Amino acid sequence: MEAYTSFAYVYDTFMDNVPYGEWCEYLTGLLKENGVESGLVLDLGCGSGILSIAALRLGAESAFACDIDEKCVDVAYENAALNGIGKDRYTVRWGNVLTDAALRQEMGAGYDIVVANIVADVIMGLSPHVRPFLKPGGLFLCSGIIDERAAEVLEKLKADGWDVFEQRSSEGWFSYLCK
Repeated sequence: MEAYTSFAYVYDTFMDNVPYGEWCEYLTGLLKENGVESGLVLDLGCGSGILSIAALRLGAESAFACDIDEKCVDVAYENAALNGIGKDRYTVRWGNVLTDAALRQEMGAGYDIVVANIVADVIMGLSPHVRPFLKPGGLFLCSGIIDERAAEVLEKLKADGWDVFEQRSSEGWFSYLCK
């Protein structure tokens, strides 16, 4: 598990020396600014669980996280435990939300915010499928988008009917906050 967690840091280091800790703090700030303190959070492409765990630490009621890498389950639960978060508030699953109907059913709906801190191609693939997970007025925060792909992702989000009301960039990485 430690190797998997370390991989995220190494990957970002090779990807233009991204300041990993700074970017995570920035995304956590976005969660806080947008009222995640009392809501339900869905983390798509959770990896080590950093965003959903941050949301829970900020006071989110509960979070559901998933990733296509089976290692995510043990790693995210371990990181949650290190942060004092139990399985009563945090559910982590392995699977592909786009192809696994049982996973989508288990996830349910009514989330205040869906977060996806993953690569551009995955965000564009998820974009038309996120809305059914959200409650009316819910938010979609997508991030982890390299600057070379930012305009393409923005165009896809808008084509899928998202109102992109906030765009931010830091050190060559972009995020979009959508309704």
